Formats: sequence, C-alpha cells, structure tokens
Amino acid sequence: MLDPFNPNVTKGNADFDIRHRAVVSAIWDIPAYRHGHDLKSQILGGWSIAPILTMRSGSPYTLFDCTNAYNFCPMAGFTAPVSTAANGSPTASAGQVDEFDFLTIKPSIIDHFDNPKYFYSDLPPYPADMSSRNAFRAPGFWEIDMGLYKTFRFGERVKLQLRGEAYNMFNHANLYVQADSIDLSGTNVVQACKGCTGTTADRRNIQLAARFTF
Repeated sequence: MLDPFNPNVTKGNADFDIRHRAVVSAIWDIPAYRHGHDLKSQILGGWSIAPILTMRSGSPYTLFDCTNAYNFCPMAGFTAPVSTAANGSPTASAGQVDEFDFLTIKPSIIDHFDNPKYFYSDLPPYPADMSSRNAFRAPGFWEIDMGLYKTFRFGERVKLQLRGEAYNMFNHANLYVQADSIDLSGTNVVQACKGCTGTTADRRNIQLAARFTF
C-alpha cells in the first residue's frame, strides 16, 4: 500500500477478479451395442465420451513505474488514455521463442514522475494521472479435457470400466503476462509468453485407470 492513511490510492480490482468464466461439460454414452452380452457387444459397446471445456477472461494486473522510486514503486501514470487490454493481436517478440508484445504504450505518454520525483515515489500526494491497482487485463484462458471410458458388463451388477483421461487434450499453451515487464521505467512494452508458468498447467497430461463395480 503506497499510503496507509489513504487506502483509496490502491483501491482496485481484486487479484482473483475473473469477470467471465464458463465451464461446459457433457457425457455421451454411445448407444451402439449397449445392451448385448455377446463378444461383438463386449468389444463395440460400452463406450463413453466426456469432454469438459473451460474458458475464462483474463486476470487483472498492475503496471508500475520505478523510475524515481526510493523504497516503493508507484503505479504507472499516463498523460493520455491507454488501453487496458492488448493492442489488437499480440505480435511475436523479435528473436524470442513463445514471447509476444502484448501491450505497447507510446513512450511520450508515460509520466515518469520526474518533478518532483521524491513526493511522487514514496510520499503523497500522488499525481492525478497515476493508474489504479489491477487496472489492466491479461489474456484469457481456455482448455479442453477429455475422458474416454470403456465398460465391460458381467451380468446385471458387475462391471469393469477402463478409463482414459486427457487434461488439456490439445496441448494448448495459454498466454500469460510476464512479471518482469510490468515496470515501465525501462520499457514501453508489456510482454506475454506462452506456457511459461513453470508448471504442468499448459501441458497435456494423460492418466489411465480401471474401476471395478459390484
């Protein structure tokens, strides 16, 4: 918090403010050969497909300007309106793999708080053109999970189900804003990268299982 005596200075969207989120799921028990008990029905019947589509809008983030900061970085200020989302489609960064120029800001409209620099970094009053916390939006997110199941029936009550589940089935890498580019003291471009979370969130993961019901 820049000013503990004036919490409105850092008033803004919550870090977990996801404005739009949709999850669509389905289960399709393929009807062919469902009720037979001969060999053909055991092989061709008992199949199920279960897709899950998850989509959400981008999470918020803050732009800072540490040009003249002493202990704390104020939020970036602009002398003209700035888009809070991407400038059209992100373009590939020169010489970089899976890195993109997500938001480009004209250098001439970035207020680096040069005069007076001390009061505009650590102490109020802060300039009127300073942006608010979490005023900008990162790219959205989507992935499709898929389950494929085969059920063998042994009589009326006993079943064996073989389960195959693929998380992020299409191995889709989402776009994320890079934390090292949200300080505008040395750049006017906010960069984003694909699949750079360092986790398995943007990789296809497959698991196999069997379930015996009696």
